[in-house]
Amino acid sequence: MYYDKNLSMYDIARILGVHRASVLARLRKCGIKSKGHGYKLVRYHPNFKKENDIAYILGVMLTDGYIGNSWRNKKIVLATDRIEFAESFSNALARIGLRPRWRIIKPKKQNHKWLIRVEANSSEFAKWYHSLSKEEIVNIVDKKPIDFLRGVYEGDGSLVIRGKNQIRVYPITNTNIWLINIVTSLLTKLNFNYSIWKRKKRNYKTIYMVNLLGKTNKKLEFIYLINPSIKKPKPSPSPHPNTQ
Repeated sequence: MYYDKNLSMYDIARILGVHRASVLARLRKCGIKSKGHGYKLVRYHPNFKKENDIAYILGVMLTDGYIGNSWRNKKIVLATDRIEFAESFSNALARIGLRPRWRIIKPKKQNHKWLIRVEANSSEFAKWYHSLSKEEIVNIVDKKPIDFLRGVYEGDGSLVIRGKNQIRVYPITNTNIWLINIVTSLLTKLNFNYSIWKRKKRNYKTIYMVNLLGKTNKKLEFIYLINPSIKKPKPSPSPHPNTQ
């Protein structure tokens, strides 16, 4: 593949789902000379002016995502069992100029689910993310509250449907009261009422659950507003053309 199809080590790594360094190591083990001067670290510079995507990515990172370590680099990581969530997060990373990739994680236990791990190398993003103050985060999400809430909801939100007219929407369930306060302030800004449920177990942190109040139409209004990739009602089946 390297010479026959004139593919780069990066292209081969993407096809095989491995790191570029693994391809280089295999070439050396087989006695194949590289075309260039060996491994070259590729850096992708995130575009922080993409405010909608940055707000969404922040929402995911503050709930389900994290910064991991990669060889000579830092990487953005999200592990999920929902392919729609993985695609949504990957697309946002791509739009800000990064190169996301997927890894399929086999469950360690029989009752566990397979996971999709989305990764994107960027020490620049990691440095920016870790340097953010609470005030700076608030300023970012205040400009794009809907995108931020979508990321938070996809990460830590939930939807419970019981019957046709019984629906509960929880924009976030988390132990971080500072993050809870940000979410509730944005809900107030968007004219949504809420209550906060608190649960405390011995030797565990207090869990806060934000519950949307109001009639079903008001709760659905929130879902349609943020337009999440997951945790949304299934569309009603269209009536058969022959039925009246």
